Amino acid sequence: MNKFLLTLAIAITFAFTSNAQSESYVPFRVHISPFTYVIPNYTKGYGAGAGISIEPAYAINDNFVAGLKLEAALFGSGTETSSSIGAVGSYILTGDYYLGEGKSRFFGGLGVGLFSGATAAIYDNGSTSVEAAGGSGFGLVPRVGVQLSHFRLAAEYNLAPKNMSYLGIKAAITIGGGMY
Repeated sequence: MNKFLLTLAIAITFAFTSNAQSESYVPFRVHISPFTYVIPNYTKGYGAGAGISIEPAYAINDNFVAGLKLEAALFGSGTETSSSIGAVGSYILTGDYYLGEGKSRFFGGLGVGLFSGATAAIYDNGSTSVEAAGGSGFGLVPRVGVQLSHFRLAAEYNLAPKNMSYLGIKAAITIGGGMY
Protein backbone atom coordinates (compact mmCIF):
# COMPACT_ATOMS: atom_id res chain seq x y z
CA MET A 1 0.00 0.00 0.00
CA ASN A 2 2.89 2.40 0.79
CA LYS A 3 4.41 1.82 -2.68
CA PHE A 4 1.03 2.63 -4.24
CA LEU A 5 0.76 5.91 -2.28
CA LEU A 6 4.32 6.85 -3.22
CA THR A 7 3.60 6.15 -6.89
CA LEU A 8 0.38 8.20 -6.68
CA ALA A 9 2.20 11.11 -5.02
CA ILE A 10 4.93 11.08 -7.69
CA ALA A 11 2.33 10.98 -10.49
CA ILE A 12 0.47 13.96 -9.02
CA THR A 13 3.76 15.87 -8.59
CA PHE A 14 4.67 15.33 -12.25
CA ALA A 15 1.16 16.36 -13.27
CA PHE A 16 1.49 19.64 -11.37
CA THR A 17 4.89 20.43 -12.84
CA SER A 18 3.93 19.68 -16.44
CA ASN A 19 2.66 22.38 -18.78
CA ALA A 20 -0.83 20.87 -18.98
CA GLN A 21 -3.45 22.76 -17.06
CA SER A 22 -7.06 23.70 -17.35
CA GLU A 23 -7.78 25.91 -20.36
CA SER A 24 -11.39 26.85 -19.59
CA TYR A 25 -11.46 26.87 -15.76
CA VAL A 26 -9.44 28.61 -13.05
CA PRO A 27 -7.10 25.79 -11.95
CA PHE A 28 -6.95 26.36 -8.16
CA ARG A 29 -10.06 25.87 -6.00
CA VAL A 30 -11.01 25.08 -2.40
CA HIS A 31 -14.15 23.14 -1.48
CA ILE A 32 -15.40 24.04 2.00
CA SER A 33 -18.11 21.85 3.50
CA PRO A 34 -19.37 23.30 6.80
CA PHE A 35 -21.81 20.39 7.21
CA THR A 36 -21.75 16.79 6.06
CA TYR A 37 -24.55 14.37 7.00
CA VAL A 38 -22.75 11.24 8.23
CA ILE A 39 -24.29 7.74 8.29
CA PRO A 40 -21.83 5.34 9.98
CA ASN A 41 -21.53 1.69 9.00
CA TYR A 42 -21.44 0.39 12.57
CA THR A 43 -23.33 -2.53 14.01
CA LYS A 44 -23.41 -1.33 17.64
CA GLY A 45 -26.17 1.27 17.48
CA TYR A 46 -24.30 4.34 16.33
CA GLY A 47 -26.67 6.87 14.87
CA ALA A 48 -26.18 9.53 12.23
CA GLY A 49 -23.93 12.48 12.81
CA ALA A 50 -22.20 15.44 11.24
CA GLY A 51 -18.88 16.23 9.65
CA ILE A 52 -16.84 19.12 8.36
CA SER A 53 -14.23 19.20 5.58
CA ILE A 54 -11.95 21.38 3.50
CA GLU A 55 -10.41 20.28 0.20
CA PRO A 56 -7.88 22.38 -1.71
CA ALA A 57 -7.66 21.14 -5.31
CA TYR A 58 -5.95 21.86 -8.62
CA ALA A 59 -7.36 21.30 -12.14
CA ILE A 60 -4.71 19.43 -14.10
CA ASN A 61 -6.87 19.85 -17.22
CA ASP A 62 -10.52 20.75 -17.93
CA ASN A 63 -11.76 17.34 -16.78
CA PHE A 64 -9.35 16.06 -14.09
CA VAL A 65 -8.92 17.69 -10.67
CA ALA A 66 -6.52 16.47 -7.95
CA GLY A 67 -6.88 17.50 -4.32
CA LEU A 68 -6.30 16.86 -0.63
CA LYS A 69 -9.42 16.37 1.54
CA LEU A 70 -9.17 16.98 5.29
CA GLU A 71 -12.30 15.79 7.10
CA ALA A 72 -13.62 15.16 10.61
CA ALA A 73 -16.85 13.27 11.36
CA LEU A 74 -18.73 12.77 14.66
CA PHE A 75 -21.66 10.45 15.31
CA GLY A 76 -23.47 8.83 18.23
CA SER A 77 -26.72 7.85 19.83
CA GLY A 78 -28.19 7.35 23.26
CA THR A 79 -31.04 5.80 25.21
CA GLU A 80 -31.87 5.50 28.91
CA THR A 81 -29.61 2.45 29.23
CA SER A 82 -26.83 3.08 26.71
CA SER A 83 -24.82 5.80 24.99
CA SER A 84 -22.37 5.61 22.12
CA ILE A 85 -20.15 8.09 20.34
CA GLY A 86 -17.54 7.91 17.58
CA ALA A 87 -15.17 10.21 15.73
CA VAL A 88 -13.15 9.79 12.54
CA GLY A 89 -10.57 12.10 10.99
CA SER A 90 -9.07 11.63 7.53
CA TYR A 91 -6.39 12.94 5.17
CA ILE A 92 -7.28 11.86 1.63
CA LEU A 93 -5.56 12.41 -1.75
CA THR A 94 -8.41 12.80 -4.24
CA GLY A 95 -8.92 12.71 -7.97
CA ASP A 96 -12.18 13.76 -9.66
CA TYR A 97 -13.17 13.39 -13.31
CA TYR A 98 -15.69 15.99 -14.53
CA LEU A 99 -18.11 15.25 -17.36
CA GLY A 100 -18.97 17.87 -19.97
CA GLU A 101 -18.27 21.59 -20.01
CA GLY A 102 -19.99 24.60 -18.53
CA LYS A 103 -20.84 25.90 -15.08
CA SER A 104 -22.80 22.77 -14.05
CA ARG A 105 -21.01 19.43 -14.35
CA PHE A 106 -21.34 15.95 -12.91
CA PHE A 107 -18.22 14.26 -11.54
CA GLY A 108 -17.01 10.93 -10.21
CA GLY A 109 -13.89 10.42 -8.20
CA LEU A 110 -11.73 8.30 -5.97
CA GLY A 111 -9.57 9.10 -2.97
CA VAL A 112 -6.98 7.19 -0.97
CA GLY A 113 -5.51 8.13 2.37
CA LEU A 114 -5.22 7.82 6.12
CA PHE A 115 -8.16 7.44 8.52
CA SER A 116 -7.89 7.71 12.29
CA GLY A 117 -10.74 7.32 14.75
CA ALA A 118 -12.19 6.04 17.99
CA THR A 119 -15.52 4.79 19.32
CA ALA A 120 -16.91 4.33 22.80
CA ALA A 121 -20.11 2.81 24.19
CA ILE A 122 -21.51 2.68 27.72
CA TYR A 123 -24.18 0.14 28.71
CA ASP A 124 -26.17 0.05 31.94
CA ASN A 125 -28.11 -3.24 32.29
CA GLY A 126 -27.94 -3.41 36.06
CA SER A 127 -24.15 -3.23 35.93
CA THR A 128 -22.26 -0.69 33.89
CA SER A 129 -20.00 -1.85 31.06
CA VAL A 130 -17.82 0.20 28.74
CA GLU A 131 -16.51 -0.70 25.29
CA ALA A 132 -13.91 1.39 23.49
CA ALA A 133 -11.98 0.90 20.26
CA GLY A 134 -9.80 2.96 17.99
CA GLY A 135 -7.04 2.91 15.48
CA SER A 136 -5.86 4.15 12.16
CA GLY A 137 -5.12 2.84 8.68
CA PHE A 138 -5.43 3.43 4.97
CA GLY A 139 -8.74 3.45 3.13
CA LEU A 140 -10.55 4.43 -0.07
CA VAL A 141 -13.21 7.04 -0.84
CA PRO A 142 -15.30 6.55 -4.00
CA ARG A 143 -17.60 9.51 -4.67
CA VAL A 144 -20.06 11.05 -7.12
CA GLY A 145 -21.63 14.46 -7.29
CA VAL A 146 -22.46 17.60 -9.20
CA GLN A 147 -20.68 20.97 -9.34
CA LEU A 148 -23.18 23.82 -9.82
CA SER A 149 -20.98 26.86 -10.45
CA HIS A 150 -19.54 27.54 -6.94
CA PHE A 151 -21.81 25.07 -5.12
CA ARG A 152 -21.02 21.36 -4.85
CA LEU A 153 -23.24 18.41 -3.84
CA ALA A 154 -21.59 15.01 -3.32
CA ALA A 155 -22.09 11.55 -1.86
CA GLU A 156 -18.96 9.79 -0.61
CA TYR A 157 -18.50 6.36 0.93
CA ASN A 158 -15.47 6.39 3.20
CA LEU A 159 -14.15 2.79 3.22
CA ALA A 160 -12.08 3.06 6.37
CA PRO A 161 -10.41 0.27 8.37
CA LYS A 162 -11.35 -0.92 11.86
CA ASN A 163 -15.14 -0.45 11.48
CA MET A 164 -14.80 3.30 10.84
CA SER A 165 -16.55 3.34 7.42
CA TYR A 166 -19.34 5.86 6.77
CA LEU A 167 -21.44 7.45 4.06
CA GLY A 168 -21.13 11.22 3.81
CA ILE A 169 -23.66 13.40 2.01
CA LYS A 170 -22.28 16.90 1.69
CA ALA A 171 -22.94 20.35 0.39
CA ALA A 172 -19.89 22.55 -0.16
CA ILE A 173 -19.02 26.06 -1.25
CA THR A 174 -16.27 26.26 -3.87
CA ILE A 175 -13.90 29.21 -3.79
CA GLY A 176 -12.08 29.60 -7.11
CA GLY A 177 -12.28 27.10 -9.94
CA GLY A 178 -14.84 28.99 -12.03
CA MET A 179 -14.77 29.48 -15.78
CA TYR A 180 -12.39 32.04 -17.30
